[in-house]
Amino acid sequence: MHKRLTIGLATVAIVVAACSGGGTAAPSSGGSTGPGASTGPGASGDLAGKVVKVMMGFSGAEATNLEATLKPFEDSTGIDLQYNPVSDMAQQLNVVVEAGNPPDVALVPQ
Repeated sequence: MHKRLTIGLATVAIVVAACSGGGTAAPSSGGSTGPGASTGPGASGDLAGKVVKVMMGFSGAEATNLEATLKPFEDSTGIDLQYNPVSDMAQQLNVVVEAGNPPDVALVPQ
């Protein structure tokens, strides 16, 4: 359970980093900053419609659980995570990188 939570949180951090523009946002004037306030990345809808390709070395129940874990992230940001589960992660990742079509995020099981 702890391992899956750690993987899920790390994945969210990677996806957010991959989608961010790299700049810093100007401070908000007014609005709520309490619990439940929408002030995180993508809160203003600036990421809605973005597609992030995720290659992962997980399949079956692990892949299903990971996708379910990241569903709230997709819903809150509007980002469309497109998963590509592969059985031989190291080999397939090399192939797509050499072909010039790397995924935005690669989740390598260890």
